[in-house]
Amino acid sequence: MFLTCLFGKPVDLEILVVGRDGREPAIARACEAWVPLPEPMRLDPGEQLLRVSRHLLDGEAWTWIGLYRHAEAIGSSRPGGFYGAGLLCRGERLSGTASVSYLIDSADSLAAALMHRESFTRRLSTLDLSIDFDPVRKQLAPIPLAPHRGLDPHAPAKALVVSRESRTIPGELIDAAQAEDSAAGYSALYIASSLRLAEAARSATPITGIVVRPAEDFLPHPWPTPPRFPAPAPIGSNDPRVSLSDIEATIDQRIMETLRRTAPSRPPRRSYWPLVLLLMQIAVFIATLAAIGTILPGLR
Repeated sequence: MFLTCLFGKPVDLEILVVGRDGREPAIARACEAWVPLPEPMRLDPGEQLLRVSRHLLDGEAWTWIGLYRHAEAIGSSRPGGFYGAGLLCRGERLSGTASVSYLIDSADSLAAALMHRESFTRRLSTLDLSIDFDPVRKQLAPIPLAPHRGLDPHAPAKALVVSRESRTIPGELIDAAQAEDSAAGYSALYIASSLRLAEAARSATPITGIVVRPAEDFLPHPWPTPPRFPAPAPIGSNDPRVSLSDIEATIDQRIMETLRRTAPSRPPRRSYWPLVLLLMQIAVFIATLAAIGTILPGLR
């Protein structure tokens, strides 16, 4: 099950939940708690923020995927305003890249209907929403959610990564937040479009619990790529003047060249000749002493 949410602050925060069960009081109250951003994460003009978070409602885990953009209230330029679109999902996980595209389109539609540039001109309550969820479900490609994977609603920590790429990398991070063990130590993952938001999060960590992490911490690590050996050039096997022994010699030569290129370098061999010469000098010295020792008694 998933629901679409449109939200914004034309004056105060307004939230519209569209979909089956979207008018249930419990879901409406939950959205009022889940949608707002922490005060240190308020957006500047032109900034955009994605947030994936996991919450508990009546003992069930819900996933929130929200796209936030800067906005100014009606007749006001006070900071802290925003608008955007979100998805609420229970028991399923959604395609990350498809979710980002859907949220961008939904936020664009909201802005076209209610805003001039980045300022609200109308309230969300004036919208008459009707969404056909069959094509939306096909676009988002929901699949059953694996239990105990991805973000943990009980975890106190939250993470923020920076990605200036608008769709692909955020989509992969959303997938990881829903299903990868790398996200299990956090209850929320923020995907910021600017380094300023990362600095704001870093300075407010004691208040918000948000820590800044590299995106690679969450993305699944691919298997290492095996070494690729250069393919031998054509050696004229179709030429009747080339014998089988020539072909075998050429292949052996290519193999040896490849092995030399890929073999680890060996340290230079040590020379032991200085030590041998030193031992020989010591032996001559000892022999000289012994000879002197045999001569001296005869002289007496």
